[in-house]
This record gives sequence, C-alpha cells and structure tokens, in this order.
Amino acid sequence: MEIKKLIVQLLVIGAIALFLFETVAIAFLHGNVKPNNGKYYKANGLVYLSLSSYEPYIIVDKELKNIPKGGEIKDFFVYKGKTVIETKDTYNAYKILKRAGISGKSTAYFSVDAVVVNYKLLNYSQPIEIEIEPTLKPGSELLAKAEVIYKDNKAVALSKLFFISEERNATIKAKVIDKEKSYTYYVDWEDRKLLQQFIESLDSSLKEKIEYKINDIVYTPSPHPSEIADYVGGDYVLIKNYTNKSLVLFYYQNATFPDSYLISPVEINLSFASKKSITYSYLLELPNQEEESISLNKSLPINSTIELNITGIYSGETLLSIIKINSIKE
Repeated sequence: MEIKKLIVQLLVIGAIALFLFETVAIAFLHGNVKPNNGKYYKANGLVYLSLSSYEPYIIVDKELKNIPKGGEIKDFFVYKGKTVIETKDTYNAYKILKRAGISGKSTAYFSVDAVVVNYKLLNYSQPIEIEIEPTLKPGSELLAKAEVIYKDNKAVALSKLFFISEERNATIKAKVIDKEKSYTYYVDWEDRKLLQQFIESLDSSLKEKIEYKINDIVYTPSPHPSEIADYVGGDYVLIKNYTNKSLVLFYYQNATFPDSYLISPVEINLSFASKKSITYSYLLELPNQEEESISLNKSLPINSTIELNITGIYSGETLLSIIKINSIKE
C-alpha cells in the first residue's frame, strides 16, 4: 500500500505529464548556479541517454472499471478521475494494456551516457526523470538536445531538453508472437443482393465478427441522371434496385462494376462468391519498440523471426515508430 500512498500524493500535487519527442523543459539545477560569471558557462549541446527503468506503475488519464489481470499487472485503483495501475514489469505490462486499448504514462529514468558541447565531452552523473508512454524497452539509447550549464569538464545542469529524431531506411528483425487467419470472399456486382441476404441470415454471434461491404456503386466516365440511378456522383452512379449489368451498360457505356466483399474469421460456404483469399494478420515484436501488426497472404510460424526493410523514425539507434514496411524477408 505504500506505493499507492506515494502515487496518490503525486497525483494530488499534480505531477506534470511530459510528452516524449516533444519540446520539454527539464531543469536540474544544483545550488545557486549563475551562468557566465567566469566559472560557469551555458551552451547548447547534445545529450546521449539510456533508458534505465520505469517506476512500477502506469497512470491512465481516466477512470477504468476493468483492466487485464495477472501476468505483469499487479493491481489498480482509481483516484481523482485517474486510474493507477501497479506493475511488476512496466514495459511488458504496458504491452498487455495496449492490446486491450488502454494508454497511459509512467515515470522513466534515463542515465546520461555523454554530454557534448562545442565538440567537448562533458561528464554528467545525475539521472533524468520524464513521464512518458512506456513503449521503449529499458536499455534503449536516445539522442537529445539541451541547454547545458557546465564548468570545466563537468555538466552541472541540463534544461530545455528535447529528443532528436530522423526518418531513416533500415533492416530490422522481428519476432512473430501471434497470428490470426481471415477469409475474404468477393462477390460479383450482379450477386450483391445474394450477399446481403446471406448476411441477414447469419446468427448474431458470427455477424459481430465479420466485416462486409455491399457495393451499389457503378463507376462511369459519363455520370448522369437516369431512371435507374438513385444518386449521381462525380465519377459514379448509385444503383440500389437493379442487378442486371446489361441494363446498366445500356444507360452508362464503359461502366465498371466493383465487387462486394465479406471478411470472416472462419471459413464459410459462400457458393456464389467469385473469388476467395486467405489473409494472415501477425503481431510482431520489434527491437526496442512496441509491437507492430502486419498482414500477409502467407502463413508464418509463431516464434519465427523475419526481416523487415522499413522506413522508420529513429532517435540515435533506437526505433521510435515505423512509417512503412518496404519489404519482408523470411
């Protein structure tokens, strides 16, 4: 209960939430430091940081009634409109929470590996605390800029610290930790009413799990009003009550007819489908980064390792986020 009391006290006095990778002001001034007095100097510098650990709690900025139990999550309680989640391992606990759609922050402790000012290497021994979303793995190395107050070869204080990031192409390894299989059925425009009837006949439990789209649109280079069109758009007409392509082509020459589709987590018997495809959705564990989801049309075994050529955002050598996946190699 001691940690609960401590966290509640922090919440009461309003611990400031700082957003990682945004400009933040962090002052760690020791004593009565006065820059430019002949002994101390102030300049902009580069700071090389390592993420040491997180506090064993995560704060969610709203009240929650239920959270995933067990594993790396110990307990939770609600106070002043916030939910405080006690953890055994904050980094891994947050993975569980993210899968459940829960986002929050925790206090992260960074050690300073080096401070560089005007090509000069300075020592700095104080840890840095920032409240962040705990998606970075302990041990991650980051690069930041800061105002540095220093004397001789020692940095005395850091302020106005913000993290430097850049877009970069790279090849990384990822571990497959989970997968789901789905079936996509494509239905010709003329048979879309059959698909609608089939969906209406499904029991509610399966209907909640499927995705579908009934396409009443017909694309045409010359959209215009007609007795069969319910609506005329910029490059299409909407036709709800007719299924005969020949009739549509009589009014709209060179028209094209998009398929309707149904996506199901289980295989179903859809005799009027024109085509079926199987898609595998994977959850990947990335180096120094939270999990990433991808979809492929091939099956990969759980716990296998694949190579991804990506375009990503990096700070130092730490991957912060993936912009896109360029290619995948087993």
